[in-house]
Amino acid sequence: EVKSDIPEPEVVKKEPKMDWLGLVRLLNKLRDEVQTSPIKYRERSERVKILQRRLGAVGFDAGIPDGIFGRGTRRAVKHFQRVSRLKADGHVGPATWKALWE
Repeated sequence: EVKSDIPEPEVVKKEPKMDWLGLVRLLNKLRDEVQTSPIKYRERSERVKILQRRLGAVGFDAGIPDGIFGRGTRRAVKHFQRVSRLKADGHVGPATWKALWE
């Protein structure tokens, strides 16, 4: 076995590519949807999963992001609304959605 003082090359890990423009388009689409169709209790959708992730990111525990608007998500939405001085109805309409992203 040959010993060497030459260090092993470091493996450079590349970040996964992020489609930022696609993300912006998705968020704009959801913002527009919420204008006419608020996110409500018992809804099951990808937009609920995004809502749950966003609530968690801003410090409101909605549980595991599973896309199901259940009691935990509703509780987190109402808490966020109260703290943000919005009507705490548990529905995510334009004002709540906007406040989540500010």
